[in-house]
Amino acid sequence: MKPEGLRSMNINDLGKLMTSLVSRMGYTIIKITTLDSGFDIFANIKSPFGELKTLIRVKQYKNTIDDSLIREFSDMLKGMAIKDGILIITSDFTKGALDFAAEKSIRLIDGNTLFKLLEEHKIIDKERKIDHVFVSIKTDEEAQKYFDAKRKKKLLGRIGSEELITQIEKRYLPLGKFKVINVKDTEVGLIFKKKIHTESANFIYVDLTYQKIFWVNRTGIMGKTKILESIDVLERIRDIPPEVRKLLYDVMTSKNMRYEQLTNDLDRNNAMRLLQEGLIETHTRSSKEAVGLIGSQTGDGGYVEIHYVRSTFNLPSFENKGYDISVFMELSDKPDQSYVPDPLNFLPEKTAVALGELFRGTAELEEIIYLPYYICWYKLEDKKNDPEQVKSDRYEVLYPVSFVK
Repeated sequence: MKPEGLRSMNINDLGKLMTSLVSRMGYTIIKITTLDSGFDIFANIKSPFGELKTLIRVKQYKNTIDDSLIREFSDMLKGMAIKDGILIITSDFTKGALDFAAEKSIRLIDGNTLFKLLEEHKIIDKERKIDHVFVSIKTDEEAQKYFDAKRKKKLLGRIGSEELITQIEKRYLPLGKFKVINVKDTEVGLIFKKKIHTESANFIYVDLTYQKIFWVNRTGIMGKTKILESIDVLERIRDIPPEVRKLLYDVMTSKNMRYEQLTNDLDRNNAMRLLQEGLIETHTRSSKEAVGLIGSQTGDGGYVEIHYVRSTFNLPSFENKGYDISVFMELSDKPDQSYVPDPLNFLPEKTAVALGELFRGTAELEEIIYLPYYICWYKLEDKKNDPEQVKSDRYEVLYPVSFVK
């Protein structure tokens, strides 16, 4: 990737690069608002005088920018009483723009400088070495047909809006192959109890761009049908406090935990947080178990209603062999140069820590293998059939991988 690539990059991917960069530069992000061809990042950074409120405006341009954009940004900073402003663009500034920004103490970052910062903070690699990739078996024409079939079309050719394909991109998703050791201490014996320490290992693949866990799901007769699946569990739990994550892991491990097992106020408060985040859900079952054993109220006919909590994640158990996707998918040491590598938004070290917590053990990165995929962006025409009126940022993804027979 070269600095010019930032000018044509999908705006959502540019946003992910920028949030990673801002965080690694020591800022705490407060909120992000979307703009035309960019976004504003409101953040705080520690200074000798306390926390300094900063507005970081990012704009994606191909042409050289004059001082009019800086004047507009300066007026906004003044109106919001923000003293620290940074304006980042993917192209270049004129001399007049640089001079005006210096007068107003506004920091400017052009496309070349931005690219160097992304390299310095190891978010992108100018000459990233790709040793292994999963094999792609689809042609661009086959991908086009696949995405065309996924378009939303007018009902009976007349009713509703027609969805158009705006862009199809070919990407390589960096998958970290982590060796995860699951540790268990279990008590055995009825009278003379003793603890037995056991360890089991598995390979788990996590993408280092979006933090999704991947696995191969085998269905059909004798498991001959293979489907590559993923879930963004690590991304969704990243900002949750450790004590809340621990309860989530307990719920995930038990599959169905009785609400009565949440024995203290802390667990109940944490469960409420997980319910609000949509990470767990409640459900009930009827049973003829003795009321005295479970403490639930009886219903008609001696039945009782038992309340459970369970995770909303459909994540396979740790022992599932489908996690080691390289067993099921063909590998190659010859990358396809038509695929563009995605940025490394998440450090392998932090991902390993999160995986270790999730699977109750330790995790260590073995290597990075790149997964090919097509991504297609759609937009909707308005009622006047104007293709410039974008009303949808919907996208579809196709993994053109070759499964081992």
